[in-house]
Amino acid sequence: MTFIYILYKIDLILYKGGIQHCQQGKLRIGSMLYLLPFIVIGLIASFILLTLFNRIPIAWFCDYDEKEPDTSYKKQLQVLHWLLPFTLFLAFCFYFLLAHYSFHKALLLFFVICILIHVSLSDLLYRIIPDQHVIALVVLGVLCILLEGPSFTFHFISALIGGSLYLLVAFIGLLFKQQDAIGFGDVKLMTALGFITGVYNILSIFVLTTLLSTLFLIAGLLARQISLQSLLPLAPFISIASIIQFLL
Repeated sequence: MTFIYILYKIDLILYKGGIQHCQQGKLRIGSMLYLLPFIVIGLIASFILLTLFNRIPIAWFCDYDEKEPDTSYKKQLQVLHWLLPFTLFLAFCFYFLLAHYSFHKALLLFFVICILIHVSLSDLLYRIIPDQHVIALVVLGVLCILLEGPSFTFHFISALIGGSLYLLVAFIGLLFKQQDAIGFGDVKLMTALGFITGVYNILSIFVLTTLLSTLFLIAGLLARQISLQSLLPLAPFISIASIIQFLL
């Protein structure tokens, strides 16, 4: 955290220097150097993120009724293959987070985004959301409460609303389709995000998630790549909606 804060301070100096060059009518390469710390942070975070994902115990990706995990079930990500897009994405996120929040709040939300990436990869590759990731999000939610100072009760109600929305969706799915519409991991994820974001933001995330997943479903149906009986991994859509909410 200290290293990131030092890069942040360096970035402020470079940014002010760039502004002065622009005001003087001089467009120099040095005036854009303030972007470099974000690229460095994005690169380091991406490498750690991808490496840690490959080292997650296979037991994390198993259901509660699976007692003996099959090690051949584990899938490995090619770190170098995904390093560049993840670096650019995380650099972009951290840049805009700092533009909207204080340094400490931006750093906490940056960690939330990193965990959401892990959650999305887990749901895409294994169709499961590890409880350890949900717990980590709750811990970050507690830190956000301590940082901002609002009522713990307000965030607790937000968590209940976030989880209840998807419990309702799950109930409707069982009622009309006689099958699970969403997994319980999605319910836990929305509960944890409600604890972080607050009431109004979790409602926005729910609406945006529904919109994104519906558009994806329609596109998949038109392309004949999925059917109405298909179960979509919902965590990537929840994560995208949450990140959009953080950055706006």
